[in-house]
Amino acid sequence: MISRIRSLLHRLSGLFRRTAQNQDLEEELQSHLEMQVDELLQQGMNQKEAYRKARLKMGHPDPIKEACRDQQRLPLLDSLLQDFRFSLRFWRQRPLLVLAATVTLALGIGINVAIFSTIDYILLTSIPYPDSERLVFISLLDESPRNESVTRSRLGNTQLLDFWQQESKTMSAMAGYQSLMI
Repeated sequence: MISRIRSLLHRLSGLFRRTAQNQDLEEELQSHLEMQVDELLQQGMNQKEAYRKARLKMGHPDPIKEACRDQQRLPLLDSLLQDFRFSLRFWRQRPLLVLAATVTLALGIGINVAIFSTIDYILLTSIPYPDSERLVFISLLDESPRNESVTRSRLGNTQLLDFWQQESKTMSAMAGYQSLMI
């Protein structure tokens, strides 16, 4: 557990002392190259050929440096800081463009929040009645054409409501209303 904490602290410190770590890494790679050259010189190669062969054996230093940097730092946080620095640079170069984009995003987010709040209040929140999820709407549909004078049923609306209240075994209470078409 302590070794993990120590490793995390070492990686975090790597974010703030890059130049020193880059220089240490350069020196480390150079010393490995020199050790390879020395081994080849002891085997009887000349200086130029030993250096060339050591470079070929070691490979290009950039991928090695990148792998070491990933081990020494937190790549996600490092990338986030790099993006933040880039955005600040971009902001200094084009402040009006950044301002326009920020205002556009703020307006879009604000309008979305306002619309969602309205829809949530109107459609998604329950009505202020006890057990409002148990409310049911029952209606009669008059499918006759508008110009014919056909009565809705043999009973009037109030008599129909009274009949439903007496005969219903699933409804605890009923109320009725009538809309007038003018």
